[in-house]
Amino acid sequence: LDAVDCTYHSPLGAIVSNWKKTEETYLFDFTIPAGSIAEVQLPFSNGETIPLIESPQDIPALESGRFELTKGTYQIKLSRK
Repeated sequence: LDAVDCTYHSPLGAIVSNWKKTEETYLFDFTIPAGSIAEVQLPFSNGETIPLIESPQDIPALESGRFELTKGTYQIKLSRK
């Protein structure tokens, strides 16, 4: 698979979890509705540092690959190299 687009219509609003893989990057898009918390685990091995290229928000524990997101829209771009 090179991409997945997934939206779940919860009672609190749409929850979006999309990703796309290119030769050089992974691009993740998340939308979390108000009143929700998302637990995210990116596909990296334990102890491996996430090769972050871009994230407009400061997300605690992002580099570990396991973190929480509160309400909002997020785009995270990681290197595949």
